[in-house]
Amino acid sequence: MRRGVSLQDISDGRLYRAEDWVRADAGGCQGCFFCCCHTARAIVLDPLDVARLTHGLRLSFEQLLQQYVELGVEEGLLLPHLRSEGREERCVFLNAEGRCAQHALRPGICRLFPLARYYDAQGLHYIIQKNECVKKNRKLIQVQTWIDMPQLAQYEHFVKQWHDFRIRAVQQAGGDLKGLNLYLLRVFYQTPWEEAAFYQQFAARLKQAEDDLGI
Repeated sequence: MRRGVSLQDISDGRLYRAEDWVRADAGGCQGCFFCCCHTARAIVLDPLDVARLTHGLRLSFEQLLQQYVELGVEEGLLLPHLRSEGREERCVFLNAEGRCAQHALRPGICRLFPLARYYDAQGLHYIIQKNECVKKNRKLIQVQTWIDMPQLAQYEHFVKQWHDFRIRAVQQAGGDLKGLNLYLLRVFYQTPWEEAAFYQQFAARLKQAEDDLGI
């Protein structure tokens, strides 16, 4: 979620949980792909996104960087995001028919839209972004159904851990973000993930990273 803005500026002002209902269902989008243009650089990939893409596409992280992914700065950290192409800056996965060619592998941010995440002392919440989706008369759908993520409770725990860890890592690093970026890329992106038991692998790497970085 963008910082420095109020909930009322970008949403209906409410915080939602996975079991809540929101007006997010655009009915398959019916050929609309507005949200897949001029936004690919905003689709920042977390370690689970990269794990799913590398296994689903049978590519290494380095091969992803050659074809589908770029590195960009996000809140001080160098992180991967989806590439965009052409004058419309279309997402690299958008096909000629205006549909996602890798819908089953779509990143977490894509699964959320037009929702977004909101973090506070009580944990992870969801907001419904206003003026982001151009489709009108969206239908009610349960948040967890809309996100369509297996093992949602574990996924939410991972997302919150990854969010909090990045903040603490930047604070701990002080001005040495180059060293931190190289470390995070190596540990959480370049080192291959096994196809099964991602969350257990992530927990182990997170613990090691906390030890290595003195967090």
